Amino acid sequence: MTAADLTSIRNFLLDKKLPIDILVEVYDHFTTQISELQKEEGLEFDKAFEKVKQSWQGELQPSWKGEWDLVDRSELLRKINTANLRAFLGKALYIASVIVLALMLFSFLFSFHVYKYIFVIATGLILLLPFYVYFKNFKDFSLNKKYKKYVLVSFQEYTLLSLSCLYFYFKFFTEAGTIAKMFSGTAVDANLKSTIFGIVITYAVLVISLVSYYSQRKFLHTIEKVKPFLKHLNV
Repeated sequence: MTAADLTSIRNFLLDKKLPIDILVEVYDHFTTQISELQKEEGLEFDKAFEKVKQSWQGELQPSWKGEWDLVDRSELLRKINTANLRAFLGKALYIASVIVLALMLFSFLFSFHVYKYIFVIATGLILLLPFYVYFKNFKDFSLNKKYKKYVLVSFQEYTLLSLSCLYFYFKFFTEAGTIAKMFSGTAVDANLKSTIFGIVITYAVLVISLVSYYSQRKFLHTIEKVKPFLKHLNV
């Protein structure tokens, strides 16, 4: 294929408004399939390109299926978004469950004077982790702003979950001692309602932080595949 042929493929996919990480993957499939058709069936580029476009039409055609943000999405993007969210959320729920259970156990093993420091340090490390990753790799994350006309990575909104919950995190830290007291075993006057509330609040902030962290890790891996394609985009 010529440079003009490759440009035609890129422009077609850009018109589909795909996130660039998905576009790069689909672009590779397009070039491979077109080359195979040219080689096996002796087709010219235009005919091979048209045949491949038809085979992908169902996956790439944007449509609205009741999403709250009223944005048309392709079926391919929906499948990838669902798979990513399940992966991030699954890991986050598991790790958050382990941490909460450990904190509940420690609340019985240590006096509250010692336990409150364990609670603040354990939750604080998890809550601050996404901020550390974000600022350490700020150059990579700032590419989203530089190329704001495009969505560079399909799940990039999850990487900023912690930043969007900054006020909530601040309130959590200022009330950390009170929340720690709610955990079963740390207060003589603890009741079921306050214990459940403390667990739910802690579990929620841990899940948010962990979803943000796992999405950041995958973002940093994915953006390396996207970078070579950035030269084809308009800033």
